[in-house]
Amino acid sequence: MQENITMSKTGSTLNQGADSDQKPSLLQMRGLPTPTGFEEASGPLPYKMTNDAMFHIVFEACPKALAAFVGALLHLSPEEIISVEVTNPITYDSVYSKAFILDLKILLNGNAVLNIEMQVESLNFWQERSLGYLCRAFDNLNRGDGYLKVKSAIHVGILDFPLDPKDKTFYSTYYMMNEQTQKKYSDKLQLSVLQLRQIANATEEDRAWHLDLWAKFFKAETWEEIHMIAEQDPYIAMAAQTNYRACTDERIRSLCEGREEGEKTLRTLQMMCEMSQQALVKQSEEFRQALQQKDEVLQQKDEVIQQTQAENSRLRAELDALRQQNR
Repeated sequence: MQENITMSKTGSTLNQGADSDQKPSLLQMRGLPTPTGFEEASGPLPYKMTNDAMFHIVFEACPKALAAFVGALLHLSPEEIISVEVTNPITYDSVYSKAFILDLKILLNGNAVLNIEMQVESLNFWQERSLGYLCRAFDNLNRGDGYLKVKSAIHVGILDFPLDPKDKTFYSTYYMMNEQTQKKYSDKLQLSVLQLRQIANATEEDRAWHLDLWAKFFKAETWEEIHMIAEQDPYIAMAAQTNYRACTDERIRSLCEGREEGEKTLRTLQMMCEMSQQALVKQSEEFRQALQQKDEVLQQKDEVIQQTQAENSRLRAELDALRQQNR
């Protein structure tokens, strides 16, 4: 892996604008030896890599692992990765925010904007959200720049929920292309999806790039699993050691807990919205049925009236006939 990989645009620290004894610094986690106790660690992980705060912290604090993962996603060899610059370094406030946050925004080799998003909660609007991120990433020209200077935009969604129940693909990539000829309109727009629940469907190419190992690392729930996976890839081993160091830092654990609390709040709000929607659907159906019943009653009344009018017409005709006979 290239040694000139940069970590972030601003020095990448969690204690910007605050005391260092209250907020952990990612710079303090770089280049340190294997943390004591990592090899003997066992049992469940306090926070998995699917926690978006942990995901961001580990990769920002371990640039070589980040470069290796980016290479696996984009099928780039180590020699092709010159620089990986995190342009949205994590901050204390952003971790505690209940709003949706972009997990990692990266400037790759100075000429491509890469968004990597870890998403564990099912979102009905994920496609629209990911397209929004992709389009904003592509709008990267500075005032006065020509269009030839526009950087490539890539969005990668790592999903721990089924995007489409019928889609069993582990890793898929989408481009803008001609519907008839399948020719790409441009190489500068790319959207990829890594489905963590479809590891069993990884292709030989996915396995060759160790994408299945990265997915297993993200999904791992125990240190025993982490050790088994780390033995198969040196860069995952680096990320695993950083993960352990982060998990043993009480300050970082509090940040991850804050993100989990935010996710719980989101799930609660989603459940309330779904319950409200279900109640509205039920009320609408009851109202529809009531209207239908009223329509049926009115229709029956109309039929009775029509029958009565027809009978009255018949009786009048008979009466008129009798009167004619009696004249």
